[in-house]
Amino acid sequence: MISKTRYRLLLFAQLFILLSDLLLNSFSESFRQDNSILLLLFIIQDSLQILAITLLLISLFQTNVFQAGFVELLFDRFRVTVFIALIYLFLTIIVQVYILTTRWSNPLKHRWASGLLFFYVLQRSCSCIYYYFYKRAILRISDPRFYDDEWINHRVNHIN
Repeated sequence: MISKTRYRLLLFAQLFILLSDLLLNSFSESFRQDNSILLLLFIIQDSLQILAITLLLISLFQTNVFQAGFVELLFDRFRVTVFIALIYLFLTIIVQVYILTTRWSNPLKHRWASGLLFFYVLQRSCSCIYYYFYKRAILRISDPRFYDDEWINHRVNHIN
């Protein structure tokens, strides 16, 4: 059973990462005059997203369901969140590379290529979906059933 203190620490870390990502998405355009700062912020954002995916997987690996070998039960409940997190990470990297390559030589010139606009809107839209599913997943993983052997036995008996 995961301890309450350990779970709270993990929950606050994951919520901090989501809040940081939201703030970086919101205010990254404010730093467009200095490409080196923008690049640093993008690296921090990507690192935090990778850390968020890692923390989610660690949370899943700590459950009794995973340790008993019933990975498909967890995968059924959390696969959408993992896939959305990966898609969001890739979209974020695409937008960041696109922004840096189109604006590197003249960062203050307002250039919005149609491809950049498409990926920018797609990434920002996907971010809302990502925030919802990730927050829902980190709250659902706290369900005591995932740490109880009785629930596993009940699920296995219904499958057979």
